[in-house]
Amino acid sequence: MAGISSEELGRRRFQVLRDKAAEDALEKIRKSMAGRGRQLTSEESATIRDVLREIWSGIDQHAWEKFSFTKLSEDDIRSTVLMGKGGGDRAASVREMADTLKNILIGKME
Repeated sequence: MAGISSEELGRRRFQVLRDKAAEDALEKIRKSMAGRGRQLTSEESATIRDVLREIWSGIDQHAWEKFSFTKLSEDDIRSTVLMGKGGGDRAASVREMADTLKNILIGKME
């Protein structure tokens, strides 16, 4: 791996771990919603994935592992996704949605 700095390797490892954690959580949410007769649209999935990445990036790993993603209700998902439909700065919107969803998840911790 000549030419690749340890800093770049660390950044890439962080991205891979973050993306895997977000995808695993999203799959739990999808399965839970499907069990209740509701499918996430591709737009909802993409938005929730971005929000989960943001949450994972800013939270302690032990807290992340305690979140019960299957306890999220359809209203929890809908209200989070609707926040992002206002337009404006996408990054700020994702941070706001992440704060909201993180608080919901904290309230539903096992």
